[in-house]
Amino acid sequence: MFSFNSEKEISKQLIKLSAYDALLNSKVSVLPVDIFQIFKTREDVLLYDSKLFQTYDNWDKQTYTWVFGQYGTLIYDKEINKYYAFYNDFNSEPVIRWELTCLLALLELNLASVDYAIQIYCNDGDYTETFSYYFTAPDAILNEIGINSAEEIMESCNIPFDKARKKSRYLKKSWIDKKTYLDKILKSNFYDFIHLHKE
Repeated sequence: MFSFNSEKEISKQLIKLSAYDALLNSKVSVLPVDIFQIFKTREDVLLYDSKLFQTYDNWDKQTYTWVFGQYGTLIYDKEINKYYAFYNDFNSEPVIRWELTCLLALLELNLASVDYAIQIYCNDGDYTETFSYYFTAPDAILNEIGINSAEEIMESCNIPFDKARKKSRYLKKSWIDKKTYLDKILKSNFYDFIHLHKE
């Protein structure tokens, strides 16, 4: 029988594999990850920012946040078999990129509901946040090019500073690199990017 910590570690590894798999499927080969381009190529999501509601309904930030939450909302439309995703573009670019990665996590981890609207969430320590750390700032690539300070991570991955600082602490603690087959394939996809940063 697994202990709670073992189960937590297994689930973290599975989320890491899902994030790396999503990077490979999206053919990502540079940092920062172009999350907008990834959503443009997805056929299961129609992505809209809060400007839509500012333009047509005169909503201010407070109204939008009250209806859709801090990061946005995902709504499934059975008639067209697609999700409508509304994200909050009142936030800074790194925060927007983070919230969109949390949205992607809901889809990639099959946490998105087809029965009701779900607010995009990215709470400290939850599945979507764990996915976002591996997707936006993959350990295999950061370790390979020696990026581990919060400032470097924030600049290279274009994520909020508080997230970069947490990732930096994690990288410095996890000095044993548990290489998987996906790590090797990911490094292969990032070959040019890695060698450019090693020069």
